[in-house]
Amino acid sequence: MKLINLKSPIIIAGPCAAESRKQMLENALVFKKMGGLIFRASGYKPRTVRSWSGMYHESKDKRQEFLDGLVEIANLGMIPATEVRNVSMAKDIIKTIKQKSNNPQVLIWIGSRMQEHLDQDEIGELVSTQGGGVYLMIKNQPWKSEKHWLGILSHVLGDEERAKKLEGKIILCHRGFDPGTEEPRNPNSYRNPHDLAMALRVKETSDLSMIIDPSHIGGTTANVEKVIEETLTFSQNLGKNFDGFIIETRIDPGNALTDSNQHLTWDKLAGLILKLYRKLNREDENSIWTT
Repeated sequence: MKLINLKSPIIIAGPCAAESRKQMLENALVFKKMGGLIFRASGYKPRTVRSWSGMYHESKDKRQEFLDGLVEIANLGMIPATEVRNVSMAKDIIKTIKQKSNNPQVLIWIGSRMQEHLDQDEIGELVSTQGGGVYLMIKNQPWKSEKHWLGILSHVLGDEERAKKLEGKIILCHRGFDPGTEEPRNPNSYRNPHDLAMALRVKETSDLSMIIDPSHIGGTTANVEKVIEETLTFSQNLGKNFDGFIIETRIDPGNALTDSNQHLTWDKLAGLILKLYRKLNREDENSIWTT
């Protein structure tokens, strides 16, 4: 069951967090020029320690600025993508996009820290009632457990009737697992080491698209490229491909309020995408990834 209306491989790119309408639009326009479709613009940032939690929760004015930015991105013919804290936030975003955009499309996602099963169930039910243009991405939980990962999906899909309505609307994302404290802890010095074999099993069990998040797995710009290379090598050795990547990218990585160490520049992303297409024998489509 593949995500409808999206070219393969799926590439989602944009800043870790939306910080202002200006920042959102400037970066979205660069990605659009490259041929990008799904633009990362998250208004919610769950934090390990007390800190800035994203535009949506900053103030009433910043919340409206964020929502207006999503509408403008959608009006570019793109699909804005944002993590949601709960079903209330999801409803607000979907309602705004549907009422104000001439291209009512949006991708919301359940982040790794949303582990309350009733929240997962409510968001699955919400998305199932929205018709076309509303997509849902589900990231794995922070700890390593294949059973729990599939359990999240079961809460989202609900009963057979809801699962049918969600066909073509769900994508899975592997963002790695917390390395914990056991040795050997993390031989690659990754922020959240991946388990590509588990991710592939979940993809095949669920029959859903699965993309990889090299930014949160790697934790540094150098590691982002390593993770992409490892993913491609793993896939090619088995003859089984994942469906794309979500990559934190912005014009000015050094100014990011969150995760500045793992952002790529747009030029760097374009180079990585060219390499990706060549490895997938897709040279004919290279032109859409030039700036």
